[in-house]
Amino acid sequence: MNFFKIKKAFGLCLQCVSVVAILSAGMACSKADEKLTEKDKAFIKTYVDVLLVQAWYESLSSSERMNFSKPDSLDRVFAYHNTTRVDFQKEMQGYKSKPAIWKDVLKNTLEAIEAKRRVLSEKRK
Repeated sequence: MNFFKIKKAFGLCLQCVSVVAILSAGMACSKADEKLTEKDKAFIKTYVDVLLVQAWYESLSSSERMNFSKPDSLDRVFAYHNTTRVDFQKEMQGYKSKPAIWKDVLKNTLEAIEAKRRVLSEKRK
Protein backbone atom coordinates (compact mmCIF):
# COMPACT_ATOMS: atom_id res chain seq x y z
CA MET A 1 0.00 0.00 0.00
CA ASN A 2 1.39 3.37 -0.95
CA PHE A 3 1.77 5.52 2.18
CA PHE A 4 1.87 8.74 0.15
CA LYS A 5 -1.52 7.98 -1.39
CA ILE A 6 -3.03 7.12 1.98
CA LYS A 7 -1.66 10.34 3.46
CA LYS A 8 -3.00 12.31 0.47
CA ALA A 9 -6.41 10.63 0.83
CA PHE A 10 -6.58 11.53 4.53
CA GLY A 11 -5.59 15.10 3.69
CA LEU A 12 -8.33 15.39 1.06
CA CYS A 13 -10.84 13.89 3.45
CA LEU A 14 -9.90 16.31 6.23
CA GLN A 15 -10.17 19.25 3.84
CA CYS A 16 -13.65 18.19 2.70
CA VAL A 17 -14.94 17.72 6.22
CA SER A 18 -13.35 20.97 7.37
CA VAL A 19 -15.05 22.96 4.62
CA VAL A 20 -18.41 21.37 5.35
CA ALA A 21 -17.96 21.96 9.08
CA ILE A 22 -17.10 25.63 8.57
CA LEU A 23 -20.07 26.17 6.28
CA SER A 24 -22.41 24.32 8.61
CA ALA A 25 -21.20 26.14 11.71
CA GLY A 26 -22.87 29.28 10.51
CA MET A 27 -26.19 27.44 10.19
CA ALA A 28 -26.02 25.79 13.59
CA CYS A 29 -28.23 26.94 16.40
CA SER A 30 -26.61 28.56 19.40
CA LYS A 31 -28.16 25.97 21.72
CA ALA A 32 -25.89 23.97 23.96
CA ASP A 33 -24.54 20.87 22.27
CA GLU A 34 -27.21 18.22 22.02
CA LYS A 35 -26.22 14.69 22.89
CA LEU A 36 -25.44 12.40 20.00
CA THR A 37 -27.49 9.21 19.92
CA GLU A 38 -26.14 5.76 19.16
CA LYS A 39 -27.68 6.17 15.70
CA ASP A 40 -25.72 9.41 15.23
CA LYS A 41 -22.52 7.66 16.32
CA ALA A 42 -23.15 4.80 13.89
CA PHE A 43 -23.74 7.36 11.13
CA ILE A 44 -20.43 9.03 11.97
CA LYS A 45 -18.53 5.74 11.64
CA THR A 46 -20.15 5.11 8.27
CA TYR A 47 -19.56 8.71 7.14
CA VAL A 48 -15.86 8.48 8.02
CA ASP A 49 -15.45 5.37 5.90
CA VAL A 50 -17.45 6.87 3.01
CA LEU A 51 -15.24 9.97 3.06
CA LEU A 52 -12.09 7.85 3.14
CA VAL A 53 -13.22 5.81 0.13
CA GLN A 54 -14.05 9.00 -1.74
CA ALA A 55 -10.73 10.60 -0.79
CA TRP A 56 -8.83 7.44 -1.76
CA TYR A 57 -10.55 7.45 -5.15
CA GLU A 58 -9.63 11.10 -5.70
CA SER A 59 -5.98 10.36 -4.91
CA LEU A 60 -5.70 7.72 -7.66
CA SER A 61 -4.28 8.41 -11.07
CA SER A 62 -6.66 8.12 -14.01
CA SER A 63 -5.21 4.73 -14.94
CA GLU A 64 -5.59 3.45 -11.38
CA ARG A 65 -9.19 4.68 -11.26
CA MET A 66 -10.05 2.31 -14.09
CA ASN A 67 -9.30 -0.64 -11.76
CA PHE A 68 -11.08 0.82 -8.74
CA SER A 69 -14.82 0.41 -8.41
CA LYS A 70 -15.98 3.28 -6.22
CA PRO A 71 -19.65 2.13 -6.18
CA ASP A 72 -18.63 -1.40 -5.14
CA SER A 73 -16.32 -0.01 -2.47
CA LEU A 74 -19.06 2.22 -1.09
CA ASP A 75 -21.52 -0.68 -1.13
CA ARG A 76 -19.02 -2.68 0.94
CA VAL A 77 -18.75 0.20 3.41
CA PHE A 78 -22.53 0.35 3.76
CA ALA A 79 -22.76 -3.44 4.16
CA TYR A 80 -20.00 -3.39 6.78
CA HIS A 81 -21.95 -0.80 8.76
CA ASN A 82 -25.27 -2.65 8.28
CA THR A 83 -26.91 0.12 6.28
CA THR A 84 -27.71 0.91 2.67
CA ARG A 85 -26.84 3.80 0.41
CA VAL A 86 -30.50 4.91 0.48
CA ASP A 87 -30.73 4.82 4.28
CA PHE A 88 -27.43 6.66 4.59
CA GLN A 89 -28.65 9.40 2.25
CA LYS A 90 -31.94 9.67 4.17
CA GLU A 91 -30.02 10.11 7.42
CA MET A 92 -27.82 12.73 5.79
CA GLN A 93 -30.93 14.62 4.63
CA GLY A 94 -32.43 14.33 8.11
CA TYR A 95 -29.57 16.31 9.59
CA LYS A 96 -30.61 19.35 7.52
CA SER A 97 -33.44 19.93 9.96
CA LYS A 98 -31.09 19.50 12.95
CA PRO A 99 -28.17 21.87 12.35
CA ALA A 100 -26.88 21.71 15.92
CA ILE A 101 -26.65 17.94 15.80
CA TRP A 102 -25.17 18.08 12.28
CA LYS A 103 -22.46 20.37 13.63
CA ASP A 104 -21.64 17.80 16.32
CA VAL A 105 -21.70 15.00 13.73
CA LEU A 106 -19.21 16.91 11.58
CA LYS A 107 -17.01 17.71 14.57
CA ASN A 108 -16.93 14.05 15.60
CA THR A 109 -16.34 12.94 12.01
CA LEU A 110 -13.35 15.25 11.73
CA GLU A 111 -11.99 14.00 15.06
CA ALA A 112 -12.36 10.36 13.96
CA ILE A 113 -10.55 11.01 10.68
CA GLU A 114 -7.79 12.85 12.49
CA ALA A 115 -7.43 9.96 14.97
CA LYS A 116 -7.09 7.49 12.07
CA ARG A 117 -4.48 9.74 10.48
CA ARG A 118 -2.48 9.86 13.72
CA VAL A 119 -2.56 6.07 14.08
CA LEU A 120 -1.39 5.66 10.51
CA SER A 121 1.39 8.23 11.01
CA GLU A 122 2.59 6.48 14.17
CA LYS A 123 2.66 3.11 12.40
CA ARG A 124 4.77 4.70 9.67
CA LYS A 125 7.49 5.74 12.15
